[in-house]
Amino acid sequence: MRAPSPHVLFVTGHWPPAQGGMATSADRIVGGLRGRGTTVDVLHLSSRARRARRTTTSGGSALIWPVGPDLAEDLAGLLPALPRWTGAWDVIVSFGGPLPLFVGPTLAGWLKLPLVVALRGADIDTGMFHPRRLAPLQRALHAAAQVVVVSGDKVAKARALGATAPIAHIPNGIDLDAWQALPSDRVRAAQLRATLRGTKDPLILACIGHLKRKKGVGTLARAIVSLKLQDQLILLLAGTPSDAVQAELDAAREAGLSIHQQPFVDRERLLGVLPAADVVALPSVHDGMPNVMLEAGGLGLPLLASRAGGMGDHLVDGEHGWLFDVGDEDALRHAIWRMVQDRADAPARGARWRARVAEQFTIDAEAQQWHSVLSAVVTGPALASTHHIEES
Repeated sequence: MRAPSPHVLFVTGHWPPAQGGMATSADRIVGGLRGRGTTVDVLHLSSRARRARRTTTSGGSALIWPVGPDLAEDLAGLLPALPRWTGAWDVIVSFGGPLPLFVGPTLAGWLKLPLVVALRGADIDTGMFHPRRLAPLQRALHAAAQVVVVSGDKVAKARALGATAPIAHIPNGIDLDAWQALPSDRVRAAQLRATLRGTKDPLILACIGHLKRKKGVGTLARAIVSLKLQDQLILLLAGTPSDAVQAELDAAREAGLSIHQQPFVDRERLLGVLPAADVVALPSVHDGMPNVMLEAGGLGLPLLASRAGGMGDHLVDGEHGWLFDVGDEDALRHAIWRMVQDRADAPARGARWRARVAEQFTIDAEAQQWHSVLSAVVTGPALASTHHIEES
């Protein structure tokens, strides 16, 4: 029997039409819960909005609340507005960045509701060392009735910061029925691939998203150059590198590595880019569970990846791609070398990863786990033992 559905206030700093993994995950999780009959109202704390506005949709509503440099004044105006919105919630979820973590405990105390703290990647990976973010992060963990993490390594980190609430590890999901390259996407990808390869036969490595330092793209480029594999590999970048990463890429380009850069593209347009690659690279220094990890699998692409976050949880070296330990540049170079030597096996590894994604990482599985956790928080310990989420 399905547990009764709570009425959820989902507080986030990332929501469509904003781009990026946080907004994508927030939209997917809220949509999955609503699809299971859960009413979810989204409170989007937006630095881009100029005025508050509310929209309604099937399964809930969204309140866009502007926040700016005078954060205290902006949030003080939020409290009296919430009861006028609905005031019928059963549980609050803080999701997607430091601002929801900062605001969540106050809203939970004001509305006298249990708080669920959802930690993705940098929320805790860098937050636990950030001079201004550490205290709000610890406060949120101490106030939480439930913590939800996206990768297993976050469990130990949350405990190290004093979390005493139950911790559920819920991996990301993907809708493979919707995530399919159309014939027009395949044509665009084939044209891009032909342009990149020219008359040679290099292996094309794709790096997608906001290419910050933590993504390890500069280190990847430097490792390729150190192996003198510039003629056998091409980097395909769809994203905007930070200045420091761009400097590393420029140095690798000057050393002869072919790097094709294009701006960050939205998720749908990515379907005309990713199929041009042979392998998707995720050489992250730290991470949660990147959506592109599953998106690559959905297209049958293997991964060259560090064991950071969800990559270490779910990818198997030799089965789904080529893995290396975080921070070990010798291991990274060895993984690159093995990938080049094993390139004929890349399609088979991609096919195995796609099969695992299709079996284990569906949006239905993700939504069911979220529904079970939220229901347990609202209903109490009697329900907590009925869901199948274990700490790791």
